Amino acid sequence: MKKNMSKNRLDIIYPFITTLLLLLIVLAICNITPFGPNSLAIRDANIQYLDFYGFLKNVLNGNGSLGYSFSKTLGGNFSAVYSYYLTSPFALLVYVFPKSSFHLFFTCLICLKLSLASSMFYLFLTKRFNVNLSYRNRFIFFVLSIGYGLSNYTLTQSSNIMWIDGVYMLPLILLGTYRIMQGDKIYKLSIPVALSIIFNWYSGGINCLFSFFWFLFEVSISNEIKSVKLFINRTIKYVLSMLIGVLLSSFIFLPTVFAMLSGNRGTFDLYYFKYDVFIGNILSVFQDMSINSYSDSDRIALYCGAIGFVGWIHTALFSKISNKTKGFIILFSFICVLLFYWQPFYFTFSLFKPVYSFWCRYSYIGIFFILFVSAYGFYQEKHTKYSLLYSSFICSLLLLITQYLFGGHRRLDIVITIFFIIGISVLSCCYYNNFFKHKRVFKIAMILIAFCEMSLNSILIYNTKKNMLVPQYQTYFSNEESIIKSIKSFDTSIYRINQTSTKNQFYQNSDNDKSVSLQATYNESLNYDLKTAGI
Repeated sequence: MKKNMSKNRLDIIYPFITTLLLLLIVLAICNITPFGPNSLAIRDANIQYLDFYGFLKNVLNGNGSLGYSFSKTLGGNFSAVYSYYLTSPFALLVYVFPKSSFHLFFTCLICLKLSLASSMFYLFLTKRFNVNLSYRNRFIFFVLSIGYGLSNYTLTQSSNIMWIDGVYMLPLILLGTYRIMQGDKIYKLSIPVALSIIFNWYSGGINCLFSFFWFLFEVSISNEIKSVKLFINRTIKYVLSMLIGVLLSSFIFLPTVFAMLSGNRGTFDLYYFKYDVFIGNILSVFQDMSINSYSDSDRIALYCGAIGFVGWIHTALFSKISNKTKGFIILFSFICVLLFYWQPFYFTFSLFKPVYSFWCRYSYIGIFFILFVSAYGFYQEKHTKYSLLYSSFICSLLLLITQYLFGGHRRLDIVITIFFIIGISVLSCCYYNNFFKHKRVFKIAMILIAFCEMSLNSILIYNTKKNMLVPQYQTYFSNEESIIKSIKSFDTSIYRINQTSTKNQFYQNSDNDKSVSLQATYNESLNYDLKTAGI
């Protein structure tokens, strides 16, 4: 028994390793460092984050302070910048990377965080449904977990590496929420909440908001909360757990709040909360359940693999779960979609600030919901003979209709997505209905086709989310370090010129990174520690 339990705990390593291997293959195909000159550190990552990591490395080397820095323009409080960009535990890996290899460091961060997201989602599913190694459909959880780690959100937002901490922490928070609903101990929610806020307060705040939605959802589909008194008891316990979690993170959170309130971004734009409109057509959510999809100002992409899409529709419409549970799943699916299209919800989950770029920064919560509903239906193992095929037909029809109505996607992307939908549905139907003797063949085929789908989508997205700055960055860094060293040895007097030109003026390349044309790259003094150079 103990040996089996030990293997069960180690089982979460497999989604991590698989996601990591798939990412390495994708990086090699896309010629992304360490396999080529391309980098995923685009836009803000290029003009800000690399310099922030350089500052963190200076601090770890004993040269600087996280609370206040004279390298921040003419000197200023650094706590808000630190808590937003640099508190992830993975950021500490910067200590072992030379500054000239920061693009490689950035790639490593992406691979580790996306792989951990898959692993944590797999942990959530196995613990939430209380399954062990003997559960014959455990491989479905494995495939869905890869879909979470390589979802549209994690791929398109890879450059905003600090938000991905919220993606891998969300499963732990929602698992704690489920356990509180069942009457478990408070710390099982409080600790993940505290860690999520510490690792990145922005995505941590989003996770906390969604956990309340999740608590209501779990209560609705549960058969354990049978009295108002018990519901009130569990609600009080949930609120108390959340408060304790927030208090545990206050040593990071409170200084950040005070620092932000003293700046020009510290106010809440409540006008947007009162602006009662839809930001787009709600039906477009189905069109963007295809490969190579992206979120925009009026559309939300929740793509996470064909098996997630088919499973979601199947569970809501054709599964043999109770009508009550099915009704709540449909209701909460509608509410979940509203979170992305109704302006008050959109504004709330954007933490009460208007968004002008990197659209729908919290769409990973919708992806989580879709994959969970899919897993819920597969876990029940109650399928009519051809229900998965019916679901695939509806998914394909929705893609075609919304593409006709709204356009905006390449037709080839829609066709390829439909191919994967039909392929994985046919294989699933054969597996669950025992059409052939060798069921393992269909299991392996389902896994392989899902991996091919996720890899293809990753390649398509990363080919549009990369630049060619690695050689230029290394040359620029070498020149800058040489200049600063020579100035320090020549003149030790105190004077300062913050910046006369930017690194983007040095880069001579034509690639997909629009940030190379921007001149507002005012963070190099943090990276190169210009305060001690008298510059």
